[in-house]
Amino acid sequence: MLVHQLLPRYDMGDAASNHASALRELVERHGVECRIYAKERDAFGQANGLDESEYLPHMDNPDDLLIYHYLAYCDNYRLYLSSRNRKVLIYHNITPAEFYVGFDESTREVCRMGRELLPRLTGCDLALGDSDFNRRELVEAGFPEERTAVLPINPPLRLIDAPLDMPTYRR
Repeated sequence: MLVHQLLPRYDMGDAASNHASALRELVERHGVECRIYAKERDAFGQANGLDESEYLPHMDNPDDLLIYHYLAYCDNYRLYLSSRNRKVLIYHNITPAEFYVGFDESTREVCRMGRELLPRLTGCDLALGDSDFNRRELVEAGFPEERTAVLPINPPLRLIDAPLDMPTYRR
């Protein structure tokens, strides 16, 4: 089994990229190989990730897991929809398009398209919001509530790594 993560961009310092890097570290700590793919990558992304085209040979393996970080419209959603891997979608939120009216029309259009696409992405095993606000947006978009949860961008890894019977979080 491999874990694959797919993003629109994999860049140094970006919140979703940091999230993907932290998840890779956690998964690999448990002995499972994890790869990060993106449509676009800065120098950091080129050194630490792969072009999305390198995911293509893995799309038909139902034993692999695909984690799709959804944060902006990107045509790599087609890879997510076509994949036969088990699927987890992590929603990082998309700013409502109307916030950009009269300010930045290209960003407004990307946000509009991203929000319109969200209901088409419901065919996953688990949908995670990086906040409860974002998890609720997933439910409003048509994701079954019982298959949603929250995974913060910087979770306390000791809790994720902990035995399942660990008591509730204490600082």
